[in-house]
Amino acid sequence: MNSHIPPLCRLPPEALDNIVYHAVNPLGPPKEIVPFLQACRYINGALSFYQPDDRPPPVYSRIFRFQFDSSAVERRFGSAAAVSSAFARQLKENWLTLKRLRKGDIFSETLEQDFWSAFFLMAENDGRNVVQLVQWAHFHDTVDRFVRERFWEQRRNGWPADNHINGLALSLLYSTSSLGAYSFLPDQIGTNSSSSPFAFSIFICHADPITNETPDRRRQLMELVRPIVILPVRYPLFHLPDNHYSVPIEIGTTPLPHTLRTPNGFYPPYRLPHPLITKHTRYGLNFNIALPPISHSAKLLYMSRSEATPYIVPDNIPANHNDAVAQGINWVIATREDFVEFNAHKAATPLSQGNWDNHDEEDPLSGQLDADWHRWTRCVNPWDTRPLAASYVLGTMDGLWYGRMLLPDPVLFFRVVMGAEFVPHQPPMIISPISLNLREYHCISPEVPVVVGGNVNNSSDDGLCNAWLGPAELSERDGRLRIEDQRTGRIHYYALYKPGKPSIHDEMTCTMCTGRREQEQKEELEREERRQRARADVEQVEEDSTRVEADADPSPSAAIQGGDAGGMDDLDLLNVQTEMSAALGISIDSMLVSELDDDGSGYNTCTGVQDIIIVGETLPRHGQAWHHYRFYGRVRAWDSLIALVRKPIHDPTLGIQIFRGYVHGGQTLVGNWRAYTVNPGALPLEGPFIASRIERPATQGPPPAPISAVPIP
Repeated sequence: MNSHIPPLCRLPPEALDNIVYHAVNPLGPPKEIVPFLQACRYINGALSFYQPDDRPPPVYSRIFRFQFDSSAVERRFGSAAAVSSAFARQLKENWLTLKRLRKGDIFSETLEQDFWSAFFLMAENDGRNVVQLVQWAHFHDTVDRFVRERFWEQRRNGWPADNHINGLALSLLYSTSSLGAYSFLPDQIGTNSSSSPFAFSIFICHADPITNETPDRRRQLMELVRPIVILPVRYPLFHLPDNHYSVPIEIGTTPLPHTLRTPNGFYPPYRLPHPLITKHTRYGLNFNIALPPISHSAKLLYMSRSEATPYIVPDNIPANHNDAVAQGINWVIATREDFVEFNAHKAATPLSQGNWDNHDEEDPLSGQLDADWHRWTRCVNPWDTRPLAASYVLGTMDGLWYGRMLLPDPVLFFRVVMGAEFVPHQPPMIISPISLNLREYHCISPEVPVVVGGNVNNSSDDGLCNAWLGPAELSERDGRLRIEDQRTGRIHYYALYKPGKPSIHDEMTCTMCTGRREQEQKEELEREERRQRARADVEQVEEDSTRVEADADPSPSAAIQGGDAGGMDDLDLLNVQTEMSAALGISIDSMLVSELDDDGSGYNTCTGVQDIIIVGETLPRHGQAWHHYRFYGRVRAWDSLIALVRKPIHDPTLGIQIFRGYVHGGQTLVGNWRAYTVNPGALPLEGPFIASRIERPATQGPPPAPISAVPIP
């Protein structure tokens, strides 16, 4: 009878899984599984996604890791998410989403949730997610249509709405705006690769959407998002207003410490956590997330299109600075060489989308967004008495940064801010290049960080206009930053960050390490007490069970028939442990064996860094073109917001500006600059800026003169 069974149906499940896996093509849903499911009852039962134990066959997990990226899963969700069944279920969810998105229906009832799924795919992209999303599902075209056709729905007084779907659309349009070539080549696939050796050769080349846009479509997109880029009153700039440094913020007579009321709302605007937070399930785990402020994505999108149009280089200026000196010009002037350099640098270029097979396990592409991910998932409620903090990557700000700031017409800016109705194309803005050669200094325990600036009697004033510092003098020498606090007279020392060099952190003197060791010892004692109680309870149950059996049948034959004379077999003991685990609310095995870290993510390593100060200047060659400046600033620990004060070195009429922003993807600093104001509660002139790092580490020179970090009285 067995001779009539087809050979395929006689294969063990592992071999069948291998055949199915190698039959699946890389691009698109794994439809190659369908003929196998229809072959016979045995194969259908072996490959059916729905198994009696509710665990899909391992082949679905393998297909997920072949068609999608998975390196970010364990880093962000912990080891509990990086399991076969979770990958299998996520494979199904991904393809249900992608098939809906492929239809291109921008009026779909599921569009907002599908945008969220696309957002997660791009946040986890190492080179494969973007291929499925953009090449197979044609998603860039869909989200582009949404922004151009639906972004201005639900407007208020003519202003576009700040809601989840609009924020997702801007973020996704920007992140899918830089695409290159993708290949699936059999000769690149080795024996250890997760790629299928039977996949046919495919080469996909997708034109860069930014350079492929016509000037008219580029300008249309810029005008669509201009209101969000320019109006900091209606559209929040940061997860928490920049006038705060310390978190949690205090709740006074009113929950929101507003300072100024305008026709467009209160300034500064606060993001309330409850309407902001959305709940999601991914890889079988539930989590909360809050999108970055819509202005963040709008600026990235606006600047990427602004940079696509090069600055027109005047013909009547010197060719370079040597030519300027030869002509007797010794003042600050931009030469043709300076403008060529400015046009060549694209500060708002979207992150690289990677390559299908070239995965760097040590430094995966998705790792660029880990710090952003922590900010989105942790920095949602600054009123929480136990707030979570983002993870700042040490050395992020070290290096030479180059970019542009937009300067709005002051009169028209305040006319827009103080006017309730939207006025198109206003205010006009002009472009000014910016250059920042920055060094990063760390306060490493047991050194004590300098205190926060501002007014101690006003919880809404932490000294933003002095980069959250009090009056102080900063001087650099021999790899250290010396800060003399003029209020307390105390001197603080910060260590220079040096790429590739060991830190001066010593876990024996670090108060953070000491506190953690004490906490771990306390927790270990508590765990040992729980283990001892659990052992005693299990032993008591075993003793009671043995006594009951002995009372029921004391004959020797009963002990022989029952197995071990101890009275409990493995199944009985397992049932007891299960009941005990349920009663105690904790796994008996975890107490009897060992307990792992909370999430296995590896982010608990202590660096001893308690505070980060940034100092720098404009390089001489850039200063001769765009003026000479000094910079000093600080990193807000809660959400890694950067605040940098820019002071002119030679010409005080240029004024003082404070640059505040987030680093996106580890490479792009994006935010708003604002004018210095004596009154910390005043509504200042401000505008957007963007800069990206072009050299690392920072260009070194002789020790600069001390910086007087003293607010103007």
